Amino acid sequence: MKGKKALLILSFFFLPLPLYFPVLTGKTFLWDDARELFYPQRNFVAVSMRHGELPLWQPYLLGGYPFLHDIQTALFYPVTWLLTLFVRDGKLSPIAAEYTVVFHISLAGIFMFLFLFYLTRKTFPSYLGAVSFMFTSQLILRSVQPVVMNSMVYLPLYFYFLLRSIREGKPLFACAGGIIWGISVLAGYPQFPMMAVLFLLAFVLYHGRDYGWKRVVFLWGIFMVVGAGISAIQVLPTYEFSLYTTRAAWNYKAACENSLRPVRFLTLFMPHYFGKVTGQGGRILIPGEGYWTYWEKGMYSGILTLLLALLSLGRWKKERYVRFFGVSLPVLAWIGMGKYGGIYYLLYLVPFLHRFRGPSKYMFFFAFSLSVLAALGVDGGGKKKKTGWLVFAGVLFLITLPFSPAGGVPPFIFLIFAVISWLLVERKLKFLFIPFLLFDLFYASWGSFDDRVNWYTYYSPTPAIRYFLSKEGIFRVNGRRKGILLYPRNAGCFYPVFTLQGLTPLRLLRFLEAKKSMPESVYLDVYNVRYYVDESGNLRENPDPLPRAKMFYRWKVMKNPSPQDVASIDYRTTLILEEDPGIKSEGEGESRVKFLKYEKNEIELEVYTEKPGVLFLSEHYYPSWKVWVDGNEGRIIPAHYSFRGIPLTPGKHRVILRFYSPPFILGRMVTFLTLLISLAYITFSVRRRFRAAPTS
Repeated sequence: MKGKKALLILSFFFLPLPLYFPVLTGKTFLWDDARELFYPQRNFVAVSMRHGELPLWQPYLLGGYPFLHDIQTALFYPVTWLLTLFVRDGKLSPIAAEYTVVFHISLAGIFMFLFLFYLTRKTFPSYLGAVSFMFTSQLILRSVQPVVMNSMVYLPLYFYFLLRSIREGKPLFACAGGIIWGISVLAGYPQFPMMAVLFLLAFVLYHGRDYGWKRVVFLWGIFMVVGAGISAIQVLPTYEFSLYTTRAAWNYKAACENSLRPVRFLTLFMPHYFGKVTGQGGRILIPGEGYWTYWEKGMYSGILTLLLALLSLGRWKKERYVRFFGVSLPVLAWIGMGKYGGIYYLLYLVPFLHRFRGPSKYMFFFAFSLSVLAALGVDGGGKKKKTGWLVFAGVLFLITLPFSPAGGVPPFIFLIFAVISWLLVERKLKFLFIPFLLFDLFYASWGSFDDRVNWYTYYSPTPAIRYFLSKEGIFRVNGRRKGILLYPRNAGCFYPVFTLQGLTPLRLLRFLEAKKSMPESVYLDVYNVRYYVDESGNLRENPDPLPRAKMFYRWKVMKNPSPQDVASIDYRTTLILEEDPGIKSEGEGESRVKFLKYEKNEIELEVYTEKPGVLFLSEHYYPSWKVWVDGNEGRIIPAHYSFRGIPLTPGKHRVILRFYSPPFILGRMVTFLTLLISLAYITFSVRRRFRAAPTS
């Protein structure tokens, strides 16, 4: 049995190959966030770490932001570190990055199989449920958003360890589950692990009556404490970062983005009813919905999965997990409707969850529950006739055919698949269940996540990048104007060019406000922009931007300045500060500023000033930057709304700025101690179990 189980687990590494064959062979490439966000970030991490440097600050994008604190960089996710091995000629191999996407699809199948096998003790239903889960639209279409997918695939493993700890009463498994939950947070998309907490809590409490409330609550506590400790190294810095981003001004309306309209549930039966989107084009046929809603709101898990899930309800009284996951389906669907359902507001009031958006994401848990029910329904739900399924399929086909935006083809395909599913179940042709399910799910998602844009050439230096690299000095560029972009938005992850462009979910609020509210000429000057794109799409040189570092001898203290305040004064000679610098202005004086070092995490300058003044750096203010002047810790004051000001006394100074993050230091200590204690406990428990096992 163990050998058979091992072979089945091994097979999950081969199942995705037909679907991803063009991608894995380099004929096509993933698109959207996979190309624009995932690959550049992984490249930045891999190349930096290849040179022995942990990238704490990203100076090349968006005027600079705390790379470490942006959780989607997945800086501490083990798979991210493995990519360091695939850096060639100073760049991460795109194929290696794409292989990790397929690897996570396989992990989803393996983890689901482990959970279902422990739940049912039956091989075939467990395998079928795992196939349904790993190729559901909610997961497979996220191939274009690998950061999201990487955090999603661990859901079945949470359930496996929690269920095992409850049944066997062993904290060992709750501890292991907590480690997995923490790793899934480190994978880069905390929304799914955080959203899963309530679902898991309901699952745990569901066992309270049979196993004892104290027992299940105690095990749940271990799971959460360990998980929080493992993820602290990333969560604590990210929480601080969120206070300085657009998420700080989040509201219920923003949180409800991508709510499911009730009509969207038709895609449970017809995946392309509202259109199909691929890297080659396509569109969504619902007014007001963008192309991304194809994967945000897709919920197809296969017609056979639906039929088997419905059949499982026939075991409602006999099977306790049919009751739990059967009730979960309508509740999760209701939550997924967001503003159209009303109940989502209660979740918005829950701490941490209010900083996430997209109620439709709860349909991933819906798809998970559907796959569990399908596994439980493989052996049928009793002796009742299954002709009701054909009646339902026919009625739905007749209702939707006249209104089908796609001309009736998806309903027609649905009707064929519904009839085939009925025949397979009615004739008990189980050996055809999985091949048919694979065909159905592959048909639904075929080609949805690949594109012809070659990542190798896409991130080759453009003429504009080559031009900027040929120029001496430290300066920024603004290479975008409306539809014109002189280089990919995240090209700064590949070349030492300081850009104001970039794609990342968390962005500094003051940077966005300055871009929105400052006159363009002021914005370009204070951001040290030497080259920019004009209204005609031509590259222009800014004749006199503010230097990256400059001494000021006049300043005005304002507690809550606005971007317009910078434009309202002579920003070249007078500095707006948000705190009193503690020195007196004595008028203009002679000064010299020289950069000795400019690295990701450290800046060193030599400064001479004849009189007391404030050193202005056109670098974003962020609390984790610290300064030392002549070896003594100094002060960094928010200056000119978004930047840094350092008070200096007369004389020659050595000024060193380093990225030093207290939340990171604290989180690193918590994570290390949690991991050390957890592994020690797990090792001790496993050794004790082996010693206690009877010997032959």
